[in-house]
Amino acid sequence: MLDNATLFILSLILKLCPVGSGYGVLEVKDVILASPKSLSLTEEKISDSVKLLSGLGYINLRYFSSAEYCLIPTQKARSYQSDINAQTKRDNKINFASFGWALFGGVLGGFLGAFLAVLMLIR
Repeated sequence: MLDNATLFILSLILKLCPVGSGYGVLEVKDVILASPKSLSLTEEKISDSVKLLSGLGYINLRYFSSAEYCLIPTQKARSYQSDINAQTKRDNKINFASFGWALFGGVLGGFLGAFLAVLMLIR
């Protein structure tokens, strides 16, 4: 699994190069400006992430310099992104279902407790 910084850069690349658009130029300064502060991206981290993505076969590099990268995402990258999106949706459904069952159990337990308390008062 990719780390958060690399995943963020991959998502930027996929937005930069939609299906059928060809190669795109990813500028380092734009990545740094677009990134959340929590990632604290530097030129070195961006370079390492792009090299990792290239090495794993997620992108093809045409050329690169310290300030920009000309690249295109592969089908493997698009599949990875769709798998991440599907996993997130599944996780959200599981969390909602767990909340529903917990709420149901709490309400049922409350009614059962109240019913037993009434039975004890009647006797």
